[in-house]
Amino acid sequence: MFSLCKSKKTSNSTEGRADDCKNTQPKVQGSSSTAAEEEPSVKTEEVEPADEPTEPISLKDVKFNEWLDENLCNKGSEKITPAERGVGEWTEIRLFLSSTFIDTQAERDKLIKVVIPEINRKMAPHFIRVIPVDLRWGVLAEETKSCCDIQKTCLNQIDNCRLNVKQTPWFLGLRTERYGWVQGEMMASEGFEKPEFYDWIDKLRKTDKTVSITSLEVCH
Repeated sequence: MFSLCKSKKTSNSTEGRADDCKNTQPKVQGSSSTAAEEEPSVKTEEVEPADEPTEPISLKDVKFNEWLDENLCNKGSEKITPAERGVGEWTEIRLFLSSTFIDTQAERDKLIKVVIPEINRKMAPHFIRVIPVDLRWGVLAEETKSCCDIQKTCLNQIDNCRLNVKQTPWFLGLRTERYGWVQGEMMASEGFEKPEFYDWIDKLRKTDKTVSITSLEVCH
């Protein structure tokens, strides 16, 4: 978003004319023009900064971005050597599409109908195929009423977008001004198909922070 701000122009010509008038007016005996022209001085007092709180900061007071930097973003990644493929053996890449549904219908359609098919045409000589995972048609109506059910569906599908257990998933995030469905509760790691990937969500549950399902997808 961009905002245009008009700068307020100040003109010194009016002030100059006022000073000229004061200098050219005849002085009346018995009146003191010096006292009228002098502006009263304003005394300023230095305000001491308030003392910093000495109480310990709880996990609830930590900002979500700071929590991500500490628990997820600084983790090192492991370099994986791709497995050898036989002649004519295809590699399928499941690409998870993450976004709020309402305001990205056109963008998702463009990806599925135009962009990804074009990528597949170019990668076909290398026997690589991209399969989009679009949950617009994969979420049941009952699941949209339960935070835990929608977390299980979305995050389990992200796990299926890994070529192997040590690799990060293939993931494409589309972001707009909408934040998404804020989750009132978090499912524990043992509720997912591969709980070994969800130590981070157990840590997040202890902070009592409420984030959207779209943010959970990015974290995972």
